[in-house]
Amino acid sequence: MVSLSEAGAAATSAAPRRYTVRRATPADRERVLAFYERHFPQHKRLTSGRYWEWQFLDQPTDDGEVPFFLLEDGGEVHGGIGYIARRAVIDGQVVRARVPICFFVSEAYRGLPSLMLLRAVMADADVLLASSFSEEAYRLVTKAGFRDFGGSLRHYWCATHFQGQGMADALRYGVKALLRLARQVRTAITSPPLTYRVERALRPEMSSACEGHPADQQLVKNQAWVCWRYSKSPLLDVQYVHQYSAGEPVGLAVVSRSTDGHTCEVLDLWWRDENTLRLAALLDEVRRVARRSGCDAVATHAVGGRLDRAFGKSRFSATASPLGFLLMSRRKDIADSALQVGNWSLLVGDTDAA
Repeated sequence: MVSLSEAGAAATSAAPRRYTVRRATPADRERVLAFYERHFPQHKRLTSGRYWEWQFLDQPTDDGEVPFFLLEDGGEVHGGIGYIARRAVIDGQVVRARVPICFFVSEAYRGLPSLMLLRAVMADADVLLASSFSEEAYRLVTKAGFRDFGGSLRHYWCATHFQGQGMADALRYGVKALLRLARQVRTAITSPPLTYRVERALRPEMSSACEGHPADQQLVKNQAWVCWRYSKSPLLDVQYVHQYSAGEPVGLAVVSRSTDGHTCEVLDLWWRDENTLRLAALLDEVRRVARRSGCDAVATHAVGGRLDRAFGKSRFSATASPLGFLLMSRRKDIADSALQVGNWSLLVGDTDAA
């Protein structure tokens, strides 16, 4: 627990204001929800008891603690911050990673109290990743030492069918389709045939594919984490696109229809080896799945050299992502590698934006 004093915000108050930062317990659920309802009613997911239970009580963590901290004054909640507890592989080492989420503080307690709340999440993490912060929160996290790599995060998009106007657009669409077909033929000639299964649940044989891929730096994901993050989410209705080569699982995509129903969002990808053509083929299959389900486009936000090459081979368009991406390493021995953003392979499912 962190406890300190600060002068009251109101000029008429001479007494110092005392506040504490502590880890939440399951018994704090109703008080936290009441705080969000009182101060931030426009953020509907924050006021949902089902969401809070899934995100902070059901989340698989190594220590079994509730991944949420409270800012309190006189027994009343004035702020909160949660995190997604992760493990990451950097330079061959497994380190502790955290993704801060749901960071909200009432207006009178912004500034130093907010910073202390953020530092509670940072305290025992080796690496921190963040995105989707408000302008005020952005200033706070950069002050705390996060580095902005937002320019490296890309928004990838492709149509599932021709949507242009005129001969020039039709020609460009046709060229992309022919290039995809040529790559698929080349892949079929040089490697065993690829097969796919699209299901609502993660198949057991895919557990090994979920536990890592050949990215230089990665967030560790096992079957329990994948099922919690996607299958059990109260916000998502996902499909798993399983990829096999000669009957062996080699790739997996997690997709979900956007809230407007027109876009198939790629939430996560895993692959077994460095075969970028095979990963591109998995994205081609995602496009076919989206087309069959009536979606007009496939899209995602991602960062990483291998992902960029695969999306390029699958003829996705790429623009700068508006989500933002910040990194921080609190260990000097891995900082140089951790801050090489191109070595990561991260998608929107690694954040709370989805």
